[in-house]
Amino acid sequence: MKYCLKPGPAPARCATPSFPSGHTTAAFAMLTPWMIASPALIPLLLPIGAGVALSRVYFGLHYPSDTVAGMLLGSATALLVGVWIA
Repeated sequence: MKYCLKPGPAPARCATPSFPSGHTTAAFAMLTPWMIASPALIPLLLPIGAGVALSRVYFGLHYPSDTVAGMLLGSATALLVGVWIA
């Protein structure tokens, strides 16, 4: 069961398992192609993706391992789709 930091309706959502973090996966799947296409944007885009991941942990919605898996899955998916399309 997930640990939730704030009371209210959120604890009911935290009781459901969610591995990996879908928000983090989507963020890195969208940002990875931009970082590959323009490496100069990495200092701007990487903190955005990391911010999504950290916010999910901060609000008690995911474990850190959920967000790390989301980062890896989103980045790997973007890379594989890029190879497949090219």
